[in-house]
Amino acid sequence: RALRDGRWAPRGAPPLGRCAPRAAGDEHPQAACGFAARLLRDTRPARQFHQHAQRFHHGAQAHGGAADSAKAMLAMEDAAVAGGRMLRVTKGTYLPGWCPAAVNEALAQCGSLDCLSLLSLLGVFVLESTRLHIQFDHGTTRVLERAERGVVRHWRSSGAPKNHAVADVVGALAHACRCQHPRAAIATLDSAWHLGVVDEAGIDAVFRLLPRRYAPLRPLLEPRSESGVETLVRILLRALGCQVDVQVRIAGVGRVDLLVDGWLIVECDSKAHHEGWQKQRQDRQRDGAAAALGYTTLRVLAEDAFHAPERIREAVVGLLQARAITVHNVANPTSSGSFGRPPGHFVAG
Repeated sequence: RALRDGRWAPRGAPPLGRCAPRAAGDEHPQAACGFAARLLRDTRPARQFHQHAQRFHHGAQAHGGAADSAKAMLAMEDAAVAGGRMLRVTKGTYLPGWCPAAVNEALAQCGSLDCLSLLSLLGVFVLESTRLHIQFDHGTTRVLERAERGVVRHWRSSGAPKNHAVADVVGALAHACRCQHPRAAIATLDSAWHLGVVDEAGIDAVFRLLPRRYAPLRPLLEPRSESGVETLVRILLRALGCQVDVQVRIAGVGRVDLLVDGWLIVECDSKAHHEGWQKQRQDRQRDGAAAALGYTTLRVLAEDAFHAPERIREAVVGLLQARAITVHNVANPTSSGSFGRPPGHFVAG
């Protein structure tokens, strides 16, 4: 399908300006790093068609000497755009055909894709991104009036090469911290670090771009967290005063998402990785093996971590209180109540 005025998008691409949050466990380091490298490297727009055709080898040589003629150029242009090998952003400006629609829309508005919109395309967790985030250089004058509707503008200098269609990752992460609640910002930074989109030096560079009030977030980061929901739940648990270990391997059980105070296993479930009877059967077998070793397992839903954390907090507080009563009664066997019975003691009838 031909692209006219930047309105064509490849099949399967998200709608313009809408990048859904990634569910728990959706991040895949190898895939994310490969696509991130390509997106950050190969999205410099070609200002003239013959330059783009030469860069991406779309058959300019096949036209021989006729490639210099305007007629041949127009024929090549129409064929490449119609075949989906290239995207026409504006007259004389093109992108590779694989570029997501959001990148094309940002460039069409004389900016570069930035902040939550860019990070979501890179596979980094963002809690919510329903608006298109675009970076504009200071002094940019050719900003479309339609950018006022549904677009978040970030006026800043970018560390990306000049005329790139996407902004630099470090700057995007810094603005993502400003555009989100602190707990969501921590989850985004954890995800980017875990996926290898940035390393520890990159994380430090992010905080150098942020005001001092964001400094307390730095010690809370944990690159071992494999999904955004794990980070959100970990922050909630630590706010309750719990000791939380991440990605702990237990003999006979396997690796668990979070281990709280050495006895409570918290597993973060999402539809993408816990759907179907076979997977649920495996989860129940793991829970049974953990119970046999004296652990308690709590499974929390990603949607609750995103939108109803109070449900998780209430469940955890209830388990902690029950545990405290049990420990007290075991330590004081003369106390009344069923908790006074030692572990393993059952009363028939």
